[in-house]
Amino acid sequence: MATIVEQLSALATMSPAQLRERWVSIVGPVVPRVSPAMLRLALAYELQAKAYGGLSRVTQQKLGQLARAKTVSVPAQRGMRLVRAWMDAPVAKQAIGTPARC
Repeated sequence: MATIVEQLSALATMSPAQLRERWVSIVGPVVPRVSPAMLRLALAYELQAKAYGGLSRVTQQKLGQLARAKTVSVPAQRGMRLVRAWMDAPVAKQAIGTPARC
């Protein structure tokens, strides 16, 4: 098995067809419809994530929130009020540290 550095270097010389084949072998059968340059970057990320570990769940959540322009979540603390919403309307409120009421 080639080292991660060798695998990353090999991406630079691969044809678009080879890049798609490599994507299928690493990630799965759905190859994104992007340019070969972008596919090389995506493959490089996937190779490194498999070799060194991917992003933590918290980091993925923060990136997702930033991408959707949502506010950043903070850990719940005593005294905070949780508000559940359904169809953009508040449904239930509960203070942290108090028993839930049904």
